[in-house]
Amino acid sequence: MRYCTDYVGLSCVDGSCPIANADEYEERGMDVIKKCEDCFYYKGCKDCALAGTNLCRERTGLSGVSDAVRPADRNEESDITA
Repeated sequence: MRYCTDYVGLSCVDGSCPIANADEYEERGMDVIKKCEDCFYYKGCKDCALAGTNLCRERTGLSGVSDAVRPADRNEESDITA
């Protein structure tokens, strides 16, 4: 599974991003995430704030969309619509 480079999940913006909190994770002896694509919070389109908007690579057909963000992977009930 590849990572969508435009992914904006809940943890990216709610203060729990492992990269933003790397110092705290390291102090507690926890694994430190160095790259977004290694993040254990990544859920693809299921929790992406851009899913279903004009900024979504899947919706606009821009190149670079991973196989992780196919419409079949989405939870249609929770998608954000434009």
